[in-house]
This record gives sequence, C-alpha cells and structure tokens, in this order.
Amino acid sequence: MTSATPQPTDVVSAALAMPPSPAVVFRSSAEEALPATPFRVTVPTPASLDPLVASDNLGWPTLVAVVTRTGRDLSALSSQPWQREWLLLPGTTYVAVPSPPELLAGVRVLVFDEVVDDGGASQAQLPPDIAVLMAHVRDAVLAADERDDVPVPFPGRFTGPLA
Repeated sequence: MTSATPQPTDVVSAALAMPPSPAVVFRSSAEEALPATPFRVTVPTPASLDPLVASDNLGWPTLVAVVTRTGRDLSALSSQPWQREWLLLPGTTYVAVPSPPELLAGVRVLVFDEVVDDGGASQAQLPPDIAVLMAHVRDAVLAADERDDVPVPFPGRFTGPLA
C-alpha cells in the first residue's frame, strides 16, 4: 500500500480550514538582497515562532521577522511541535517595516509586515507600533542567542526566498 504525497494545494486547503493566527514569526536567508516590497508570497511558506529554529541556530547571515496576520499555526499538527511552525499562505502581501536592519547575535535582522485590509481586526494580538514591534523582535532574537542550540532535523527548512 502506498500513500500519496500531499500536494501544496492540499496543504493550503487544510490550512485555510484553520483559524488565522496573528504572530511575529521568523525565516532565514543566505541572501543579502531580499525582495523589493511590496511582494506577494507565491507558495506555502513555513516559518517558526522560534528564531533558533528558523535560522538553524542563528547559522544564516540574515534573519527575517515576519508579522503575519493570516498565517496558520501548524504546531499542533506537527511531528515536531517544538519547532513552533507557522504557515505563510500563498497570495499574502508583505512590505518592509521602515526601520534600518539591525545586527543582533551576529545576524542581520529585517522585518516584513503583512498587508491586510480588515479594519484592524487582525492587529489585536500584535505589537501596536513599530517601536514595540522592533523591541519584540530584538528581545526574541537576543533571548534565542542566550539559549542552547536546538536540534536541526531538516537544515534549511525555514530558509529561502519569500517571493
């Protein structure tokens, strides 16, 4: 008996049945030049609440904090829930947060914000302004740098292009 490999459209359909989970999540990149904004995510894209997980223990030169309002929390479905995985959905649009990149824990940190026209309803659980958002990102990265390394069962899982 063989089982079919889930296709991206199956994953997206299943994720769309879940409620949105606004959060600040992380991905990493080997690229110095990330997409010009605004940009649209075109494929289901994994991210993590944990900067260590998202960056293979801060092993990539760039860490990207992503403010998602429509992402889905997949940790309850994961075989590795400690990875605290979120899914960024295809079709979502992001813009760069207007602040200079920071060098924290030896990595360059950039921040992108999801563009949503929902009258502000999706912002209720997120930092209320740029200063608070940047402090949240800074605190998360510096706290991750103080922790022990995490297992990396799938190197590069949370790395790669956003658009």
